[in-house]
Amino acid sequence: PSRVPIAIVDLDASAVSASIVGAIRADTAVAVDELAEPAAFEAVRKGKVRAAAVIPAGFGAAAARALLLPGATRPEVVIHYDPSQSIAVSIVKGVLAEQVMKAVTRAAFSPESGAPIIADVRDAVQKSERLDASRRGDLLALFDSVERVQRPDASGAGPAGAAPAFSMPFSTRELEVTSGPGRKYNSYAHAFAGMS
Repeated sequence: PSRVPIAIVDLDASAVSASIVGAIRADTAVAVDELAEPAAFEAVRKGKVRAAAVIPAGFGAAAARALLLPGATRPEVVIHYDPSQSIAVSIVKGVLAEQVMKAVTRAAFSPESGAPIIADVRDAVQKSERLDASRRGDLLALFDSVERVQRPDASGAGPAGAAPAFSMPFSTRELEVTSGPGRKYNSYAHAFAGMS
């Protein structure tokens, strides 16, 4: 089957979001145009792409924090889509889930980018009033373990092994793109015109 045409809007412009966009661009399920937000919305409205995913500013840091810190606010990726092409939303969400988890986990646990993330989350855990002492201790022990894994081994080589997998560090919100503001999608009109 041909690739589903989609657009990606990267408002974050971080190493994490660039990694996500690059991986999505390489995915065989989709054909990606990287556009500005107004152009992406218009491309969906005109039927040039089936959906447009908007990665918000601050996404990389917020997603890594949400991955490691229970109760942290998860950044939201907005997906604008053509309601007559709703299958595209599932495809975009699936591709996003795979690539976001890979990029965010890599960022959170790599020695280069992970250390400041772990330090920030460690500080938040220590100051959290919502966590009981036992849970706080468990999380701090996890961060100690991550920091040990990030250190080079005895031979001086970098850390080995794959990063662990955690829960989804972001959420999505779908917005229908119709022919004009305030107009709802009418599946009857769509089917009637198509059958005619």
